Amino acid sequence: GGLSLKLVGGGTEFPEFPAGVGGDTIVLPCRALAGLVEKVAFAAADEDSRVFLTGVLFKAVPSADGAKIVAAATDGSRLAEATAHAQGDAGGMAGRLVPKRAAQQIARLLAEKEGDAVMSFSGSFVHVVGGGVKLAARLLDAAFPDHERFFPGDGNIVDVPLIGLRALIKRVAIVANPSNHALDLIAGK
Repeated sequence: GGLSLKLVGGGTEFPEFPAGVGGDTIVLPCRALAGLVEKVAFAAADEDSRVFLTGVLFKAVPSADGAKIVAAATDGSRLAEATAHAQGDAGGMAGRLVPKRAAQQIARLLAEKEGDAVMSFSGSFVHVVGGGVKLAARLLDAAFPDHERFFPGDGNIVDVPLIGLRALIKRVAIVANPSNHALDLIAGK
């Protein structure tokens, strides 16, 4: 059988696209913004009573050549952080928490687009415009933890060959707890 629908109303009944005027702005190539999100969004929780765990943090830190954009996400068990260099002066932007699903949509929509994407934060919204795409989403009203304290300082970094580390993890994962797949890595001299 077929389906026949009659929609009542017109385009005037839809809400206006929120204007992204004012506020903090980040300008990155579309693919760079998509890549930044893809590197961290997996670590955000899907559902949690702690709202800050369900979002992706975006903030800007001043650097010698403009601004460094930091994206981070955590679900309480894993933490991911990635950085990219922004065009223009976005330095010193306070952290804003974008819902995981909205961040994933940004990445999906911009992954194959050319040109620059403008990500602006005004009020309680994030606006992304670029590559023929417009997206607006409400920001999460929560404080993201100070994630930088969980990363080692300059004196606590160990270089390990990636191939050897993968092989080691594969061997140990066989006997790891299947409920959480947690592994303890202990470095010694």
